[in-house]
Amino acid sequence: MISTWSGAVTPNPTAPSTIAAHGTCTAVELGHRDVLHVDGGELPGSAARRDGYRAAMRVLGLAGHVKVLPGDYADSGARAGRALLERGHRPTAVVVDNDQCANGLLQPLIRAWIRAPDDLSVVGYDNSTTARPSYMDLTTVRQDAAEMAELAKIARQRQPRRMYSDAMPGAFRRLSDHEQDATEILYFDGELIPGLLQTEDYARAVVDFGRPAAFRDNEDDVEARVKFRMERKDLLLQDNAPRIWFVIGEAAIRRPVGGTDVLRTQLIHLAEVIDQQSHVVMQVAPLAATGHPLLGCNLEVIRFGGVAADIAHQPTFIGGGVYLVDQPDVEMCSHAFDKLRAVALGPDESRALITKHAEDLGT
Repeated sequence: MISTWSGAVTPNPTAPSTIAAHGTCTAVELGHRDVLHVDGGELPGSAARRDGYRAAMRVLGLAGHVKVLPGDYADSGARAGRALLERGHRPTAVVVDNDQCANGLLQPLIRAWIRAPDDLSVVGYDNSTTARPSYMDLTTVRQDAAEMAELAKIARQRQPRRMYSDAMPGAFRRLSDHEQDATEILYFDGELIPGLLQTEDYARAVVDFGRPAAFRDNEDDVEARVKFRMERKDLLLQDNAPRIWFVIGEAAIRRPVGGTDVLRTQLIHLAEVIDQQSHVVMQVAPLAATGHPLLGCNLEVIRFGGVAADIAHQPTFIGGGVYLVDQPDVEMCSHAFDKLRAVALGPDESRALITKHAEDLGT
């Protein structure tokens, strides 16, 4: 067992999706990685709690660990408990839709001498009397009814959030974790060579001029960031590497980041990746291509092959970027990428342009 917890916690705010995300984040902060969710079926708020769990697992870099078992009340909770016992590999923590379902979940586990929280951490919702039996400790999330009423008033006055910024420490590491779990990645950068394709010298130049002023004198910070970028690009060499489709703006091909020699070496590396990595497709969007919806934007769409919902990521000047998680928004991003690669040069033309410019830089 990595870690256990018990008692009642109160998240803020108390929207159902935020409540579920809070319980999930609490488990992960305590060291759990295999966090399973038992949902509430058609019960009110259950869909939002299920979405909150999934969103939290994605943002925390654990999309590959997302697992949901059906539930609602005590009987279905007991069925979920029996299903856990039949699994070859049990999670270390379970986030349950409600306290009654959590109580039912624990019954077959207790009969199998699995104790909460010593052997399995379990968190429910509602802070009801069923969360305080004498024979076990069950974590439960308390909901503040007055605050929920106030939030409901506010919600009627504004549109729901469709994107989430990742300003937590380790944000770039979490993006890399998402990429590790992906089956396919669509990646557009109109101004710079994408991070997954950067050489060490090119990456160092990007990191150096892109650092906040507070870090200008910290060379260790530069090297740590460069080292992370080099580790991140190992994804291209893995046996189970995802299919990656890059579209790079012609401006990035011509912009002499780090100087002429650095750019030339970078372009030669791009040609090598095209020739050696069959799962990588690379296109160049020429400067004349203005008829696409991603003009002036960078975008990465990360697909998980049905294991988890697809997400889209856009970088920001400060912080770890913005995630789009609503599936209509993600689909819109995918369609925008499709329009972009339709107006970009084909893969063969793109390789020819890259190598031609590398040769010109060498003369």
